[in-house]
Amino acid sequence: MSLVSIGYGMPLYRIEGLPDWVRTTYFLINAAAGRDVEIEERPAYYRGLLRDRFKMGVHVEPREMDVSLKLDRARGQVDVLIVDRIQMPTDN
Repeated sequence: MSLVSIGYGMPLYRIEGLPDWVRTTYFLINAAAGRDVEIEERPAYYRGLLRDRFKMGVHVEPREMDVSLKLDRARGQVDVLIVDRIQMPTDN
């Protein structure tokens, strides 16, 4: 997992425009929040770190994408429809 994936709740393969080094270069980051941070709050802190320290900008747009279908051949109908809907954070 990367800070980008965790911060934006999206796997890296779904994020376009990242430089190649994002997938191969690792950083040791020491940071303190000044208080205990709940696990649900951590992605917002990671987004802030990416924005402030790495000058990362984000643009979110809808895209057409593939879906996965499971067809029950015996009944001739779709049993499961998996559509990837992700609510992106707005604190850019």
